[in-house]
Amino acid sequence: MPAGLSSGLSLDVLRPCPVSIRTLISIWNLYEFSPSSWRLPWPAKRDPMPLERSKQHAEPRFQRRARRVASVLVAVLGLVLLADRTFVLSQGHASLDWPQVEGVVLLSESWPLGAARGGERYGLNVLYGYTVDGQDFEGRRLEFKRSLAQRDEQAALEAMTLLEVGAPVTVFHHPSYPELAVLAPGTDPSAWVGLGFAVLLLVVATIAWTVPVRRQTKS
Repeated sequence: MPAGLSSGLSLDVLRPCPVSIRTLISIWNLYEFSPSSWRLPWPAKRDPMPLERSKQHAEPRFQRRARRVASVLVAVLGLVLLADRTFVLSQGHASLDWPQVEGVVLLSESWPLGAARGGERYGLNVLYGYTVDGQDFEGRRLEFKRSLAQRDEQAALEAMTLLEVGAPVTVFHHPSYPELAVLAPGTDPSAWVGLGFAVLLLVVATIAWTVPVRRQTKS
């Protein structure tokens, strides 16, 4: 290797070179780059206290535990609601094809639940009996709905008229589990709202478990 490259390149021997090449050679000599020692022309800025700063903004241990406990409770609530809405929707849809038998109303009563939006609501308590393959069963489910056995005053009166004690009814029962029965088969569209809310709860619980809350400090 020529001696000029070990102690710095000489500009006199490269006078015919373009200006750009001469500029690069000047930068090479100025910052003393060499194949054995590479150095940046400017030092990188580093935080002198990265560990101390991370500790200042770290989430407190008690707050982390409280956040995770809350996320578990929300997740449990979401799972329970998800299981209930999935059961209502799946069984309501399947009940359209269930076999049917004749039954009779054994008990029928109604009582006010209190005022609500749209008028006063009434609860219905209906017990009906039916026979499947020589075995007697009793059921209480009227339909697969979000709000079971709740009606307004007019609907409660109509239901009580149709479901008088001793009145015959058509009972739809599960083919494999005849104890699972319903009087009005089909799904309730409002159950999809509960299903979506259950999924939302699970998403919120997942975020609350994984994403820490950073502590804000005054500068």
